[in-house]
Amino acid sequence: MIVTLQAGDGSGRTATVNASGQIETSVGNTVATTVGNTVTTTPSPLSAYRTSATVGTSSGTLVSARSGRRGLWVQNRHATNSVYLRFEAAAATTSDWLLPPGGEFRAESINYEGEVRAIASGADTTVLVVEFAS
Repeated sequence: MIVTLQAGDGSGRTATVNASGQIETSVGNTVATTVGNTVTTTPSPLSAYRTSATVGTSSGTLVSARSGRRGLWVQNRHATNSVYLRFEAAAATTSDWLLPPGGEFRAESINYEGEVRAIASGADTTVLVVEFAS
């Protein structure tokens, strides 16, 4: 396995541990090293929260703020009405994320924990929401 680390100071300097276990730097140095530490990561378990909501022609909260949100799926279930999504502010039909009839919004890796607001092009528009949170 080859691992590359980049300096966080914006200098562009890198250090790469090559397949032989040597560290190669972006300034031309090669240093022999022994990698003796093992790091194991385990992702946190996620819970899924499924809701169905009705969106109308006035902006409203579709999804409340949720601490630990890691994923969000929204599906417009209406046959003819469109839905518009906006994060944190009132939704408006002219400038926000468009979900056409049957359309979906999927953010499978998101760290956004604030509310999501919606508005529809017609009354009684059914929307399916699935949130994934740790």
